[in-house]
Amino acid sequence: MVVLSVLGLTAVASFIGAQHYLASYGGAAGWLSEFASSEEQGLTVDIGNLDVDVDLKSQNIEISLYNIAVIQDEQRVTIPRAGLIFGWTSL
Repeated sequence: MVVLSVLGLTAVASFIGAQHYLASYGGAAGWLSEFASSEEQGLTVDIGNLDVDVDLKSQNIEISLYNIAVIQDEQRVTIPRAGLIFGWTSL
């Protein structure tokens, strides 16, 4: 019983820590934008919104990105929607 309590507290603390970390970037979309951008190459990636769906039946995790802008120097490419699907075995 003590082990389950410790695991539960660890999971809650990890979730709160992840929420705080992502909030410092303006959410998951802000974190991913920062991660994908490159100052050395003058590349900026701006992601408007991000959704994560977990489908337990098909055992997939789907990440949907919306209003993506890729900017480098004077050039800009806008992508309205992109999706990534991961299966449990690919993670």
